[in-house]
Amino acid sequence: MRPFLSANGWRTLVAAFLVFFLDQASKTWVLGFPESEAPAQAFSFFGNSLSIVPMKNEAFAFGLLASWPSSAQSAVLFGAALLCFVVAMAFFRSLGEGESANSLALGLLLGGCAGNLADWVARGGFIEIAHFHGFHASTSWNFNIADVCIGVAVAVLLAELLVAEGASRAEQRSFTDNNG
Repeated sequence: MRPFLSANGWRTLVAAFLVFFLDQASKTWVLGFPESEAPAQAFSFFGNSLSIVPMKNEAFAFGLLASWPSSAQSAVLFGAALLCFVVAMAFFRSLGEGESANSLALGLLLGGCAGNLADWVARGGFIEIAHFHGFHASTSWNFNIADVCIGVAVAVLLAELLVAEGASRAEQRSFTDNNG
């Protein structure tokens, strides 16, 4: 009898649910602070460079689409989420038996997308829980656990793609090399 899910399938599913749960739990926790403390920093690290502060972001990354109507933003978000899901499933279907890093990265990507999508649907915007003051006065970023997981997933998938492509080219070169 064939198992319901392969090891890669379980890894992806567990990672996605874990990211979704941690993301939503962290947002619920930060939003649970009394209203009087909400604008203030809840916690601060690294000499006030990283602060845990709840914020509602009604625009996409870096303020993209901020001037668009909410319905247009929602359409773009759902389209991007659908595209993310389709691409993740295409990658997932092509995974080999030992590709645990890729299956984990796909779980991070899917869980992060689901966490941000849940924010948009339930809260009308993304809940950012952290604020990072960059090295220059004009540089700062707001993010949440879902955003971090999406970034890590993309970095792992790109690194894996580059490693696989490099190995493939090296293998082709060794067969076509006339030096011996």
